[in-house]
Amino acid sequence: MDWTLFALRVGLATAAGLIIGLEREIQGKEAGLKTNALVSPWSRDLYFNVIRI
Repeated sequence: MDWTLFALRVGLATAAGLIIGLEREIQGKEAGLKTNALVSPWSRDLYFNVIRI
């Protein structure tokens, strides 16, 4: 995989996690901004690794 594509995918996953986390933070729910920003790139990585198998 090209490093540019990898960085783009991780960046987009992090941005999506930040948006979801911000929404949850505003609503006062658990697992807010920081949690979603950290979990999203790792779940993206897991998803693409499982697809390759």
